[in-house]
Amino acid sequence: MNRVYACYGRYASTPYTIKKTHIHVFCVEELCFYIRENAYFIDDDFFDQDMFLWLEEECGLSSIAKKLRNKYRTDKSSESLVRILFEETFYADMDQLNQTLAILKNNQKMSQQEKLKLQGDFFLKNEKYTLALDCYEDLVKLMTGRKDKKLLAAAYHNLGVIYARLFMFESAGEYFRKAYDTSGDKSYMVDYLASIRCAYSDDKYLKKLNIIDGAYDYSSALEEKVDAINKAYENSDEYTAVKNIIKLKNDKAADYKEKADSFVEGIKEEYRESMEK
Repeated sequence: MNRVYACYGRYASTPYTIKKTHIHVFCVEELCFYIRENAYFIDDDFFDQDMFLWLEEECGLSSIAKKLRNKYRTDKSSESLVRILFEETFYADMDQLNQTLAILKNNQKMSQQEKLKLQGDFFLKNEKYTLALDCYEDLVKLMTGRKDKKLLAAAYHNLGVIYARLFMFESAGEYFRKAYDTSGDKSYMVDYLASIRCAYSDDKYLKKLNIIDGAYDYSSALEEKVDAINKAYENSDEYTAVKNIIKLKNDKAADYKEKADSFVEGIKEEYRESMEK
């Protein structure tokens, strides 16, 4: 059975904004949940006086805020402060607390490059593309000229993923190609071909293929991926909805226009929401 958490303190009228991720939390349970689920993301600068003031004034937890402030004066480590927060709110059992503290302790051993990669991955997963771009671009600056080519290639690749999701396929291709040239990973070349296939005309795409070593094998792998994606799409609810709308085109023109406009507006709204994240 899943654990049920009793509300401790009160629900805030003004949320606390977690600085690195710009995520809003409205109560101490949400703050604790964020810490536990994203412990790998927590540094010693996570806690600050703004958080303590929010806990005191918005959540009515003056006693907890006082204990955190007192500890913060002599020990700003995330381990010490998370221990106080979790123990005072009875948020986690001993095993969960120890697991979280172990991750926080391990964070101290991580390099700046590793932290940037984790942060970028978090933002990319949550479709916060501007923040992800900042992390990966900073990572590229730190990694350029260093021996760890795998991490640099991964940063280039994820920059390509972001630009592809923003429909900037030519820019995406540039980063996928950098990822391939850096690491030699064949999957990066397939992604490169996919992006230029979207960006270029058929003639220009074929000319590109002619100057790439092993292009036939990479292109075949790409076509297999495209076929698999098409088959998955044909089995999707979205494909069924489009087919049903098209059927109305000849028989019920008014209904067709209404349904088509509504469908397109839904896609636009999804895109707007992704840009606002």
